[in-house]
Amino acid sequence: MSQPLGQTLPTNVIQHLVGGNPVIVGTTDADGHPYLSAAGSCIALDERTLRFAAFSNGRTLANIRRDGRVFLETLGDDLVVGIRGLA
Repeated sequence: MSQPLGQTLPTNVIQHLVGGNPVIVGTTDADGHPYLSAAGSCIALDERTLRFAAFSNGRTLANIRRDGRVFLETLGDDLVVGIRGLA
C-alpha cells in the first residue's frame, strides 16, 4: 500500500539517489496523454530538489517546458518511491 511521505525526501531516498540510480520520468504530452522516459540517473541536491538529465531535443524536456509537472519513480532494495513535483 502506498503512503504519502510528506513535502521532503526521506534520508533513505536521498541516499538511494546518491548512487545515480535510474529513474522513470513521467510528463504530460500536449494532447494530455502521459509520456514516460528513463533517465540514466537522478541525484538529490537536497531534501526538496532533484536533478536529472533530459535530451535538449526530446519530448520529456518539451513537456516540462510546456507544463512543468513531473512524476519520477525509482526502485531499489526494499524501496519503491514515486515523487511528484515541478521542474
